[in-house]
Amino acid sequence: IGEAIFEVLERKARDGVKVKVMYDRFGSSHAIMAHFFRKYSGRVPNLQIKSFMKINLFTPWRIQLRNHRKLLVVDGKIAFIGGINISSNNISGVDSTKFKYIHDLHCRMEGPAVGELQFSFLRDWCYATGFPTSKIFTEENFPPLNALPGDSTVRIIDTGPGQNPEASQKVFFTAASAAQKHIWLMTPYFVPDKPFICALGMAAARGVDIKIIVPRNNNHWFVDFACKSLYEKLVIDGIRVFEKMGSFSHVKAMIVDGEWIMMGSSNCDVRSFRLNYELDFVAYNGEFINDVREQFLKELYDSVEVLPSDLKNKKFVRELAENICSLLT
Repeated sequence: IGEAIFEVLERKARDGVKVKVMYDRFGSSHAIMAHFFRKYSGRVPNLQIKSFMKINLFTPWRIQLRNHRKLLVVDGKIAFIGGINISSNNISGVDSTKFKYIHDLHCRMEGPAVGELQFSFLRDWCYATGFPTSKIFTEENFPPLNALPGDSTVRIIDTGPGQNPEASQKVFFTAASAAQKHIWLMTPYFVPDKPFICALGMAAARGVDIKIIVPRNNNHWFVDFACKSLYEKLVIDGIRVFEKMGSFSHVKAMIVDGEWIMMGSSNCDVRSFRLNYELDFVAYNGEFINDVREQFLKELYDSVEVLPSDLKNKKFVRELAENICSLLT
């Protein structure tokens, strides 16, 4: 699918469209080793491809600073944001078995928030290329908008070391502290720090309905083990945990009191809280909230709840492995 998309991008670049592509070096390591980006770099002047973070032997720690954002901005007016990566595993077809297929969630956005997303991308682009930040504020990059297209209030949350540190973590904590009715959370990797687990427990103690959906079949077994080591604590605190059956679910979204939602690239884990460069948005009011709610109920229908009896029958070797993986978080 990457080749199909890049062929279209190259064709549009030949037609005069300015195309900028930025990738995470660690997450795209397979493509780098296969010389995928070299195939397209330098062939068309309007097509620029850059790695967000350069890594060499003198700065090996930079491998931890990953750009985990997933964003496409078109003409400064339309944006696509969510959890989907450019991967053939996101396409359900002949070459994608049920085991490898990734179930995910993404959305299309218009309105003033697109300008914020454009700025987030261009700020990263300036960092990666050395382009002066003062020269990105043009009408071409930020075209004027004639009218507001939707009925939701949207705030963009971009987070990362040196930019807006721990911003996504603050949104999760805001949900835990401010919720009055419910917190419904979908995440592929639930490995947060202890303070957030305690915050969820305190919310449950005051009567907040907390439901967490994680995948039954995870693509990283060690993260799966670490997540399952938390089940007993969560269930004891009155937090309901559900495992999404079938193919791996990469969905990242949170609904609070049915009034506002958070969606984007952030997982509910320590990496997204403190290390990764993430890009999310919070939406308040409007029909979109109902759309996400309906999606959550669909996910819940395909999930199985983790019961106390399931935790009592755990084998010692399995419990030991889960605890070891939990220590490595």
